[in-house]
Amino acid sequence: MSKGPFVEHNYSNWEDFLSNVFYFADDMGFVFRGQGCSDWKLQTTLDRTLARIEIEGIELQSTYDFLLKEFVKSIRGRSSISKDVYSNTDEIWALGQHYGLATPLLDWTHSIYVALFFAFEDPTPSSTGYRTIWALNSSHHVKNVIDKYNSDKEDSLKFNFVDPISDENPRLLTQTGLFTKQPLSFDLESWVKEFLNNDAPYFIKMNIPDSERLKILKNLRLMNIHPSTLFPEIEGAAKYCNQTLELLGNKRKDQVRASRDELDKLLKQLTNKKIQPTQKERG
Repeated sequence: MSKGPFVEHNYSNWEDFLSNVFYFADDMGFVFRGQGCSDWKLQTTLDRTLARIEIEGIELQSTYDFLLKEFVKSIRGRSSISKDVYSNTDEIWALGQHYGLATPLLDWTHSIYVALFFAFEDPTPSSTGYRTIWALNSSHHVKNVIDKYNSDKEDSLKFNFVDPISDENPRLLTQTGLFTKQPLSFDLESWVKEFLNNDAPYFIKMNIPDSERLKILKNLRLMNIHPSTLFPEIEGAAKYCNQTLELLGNKRKDQVRASRDELDKLLKQLTNKKIQPTQKERG
């Protein structure tokens, strides 16, 4: 792996990616995120929502505090989580992320294979022909740099790792999940290049061909990584059945294609031998 704080690599296929993934086997503190297209930005749902609704005449930073306080009021009687927005902000945002609130959080996982699942789960083709696994170093060195960056900043302007301890989101356990919390319009790649040293890759972008999707999902099943294990609710069972149907359909297509190829091969052999019909066959 080449040096520099940010590295990008294109893999030719699943096997090529797999042969290089052992770089992360020596636990160096990396966390991972999968995205379904290589040109998607690392944007939070709050950034995407604000861009979509195009708020005018309102200071965008104020929407951060507004949304947090509105969510706290809205979950009264619905959750036992502490609703002190000053001491429990990260847990509140994490709860909101689980239930679809637009938040300043990005989902990450400690497992590169779980990230791979989320990159390739959706059958919608990538517009670039590649899907992406991001790897971000979360070592003590990086966290020390983050602490210095955050010093004297108000909460909404800080960049942080968030590892919730609440029991409200069982998916965090099955997906070995965590979050990063970032300011509005934050560019993680630019931050890494500006604040981290050139002595090693701290932020890695790995692009894998979209065409490898079904092969990857089949291999992930051998690792017990599929919707039923990653989503502990009934939704996981439903997604698992839908994925099973897709994989079985693909298997049948492969079998039909193989039969046709074998038949074509046999016909070509017969043609090359120029077999002539016998007297009996001529009738």
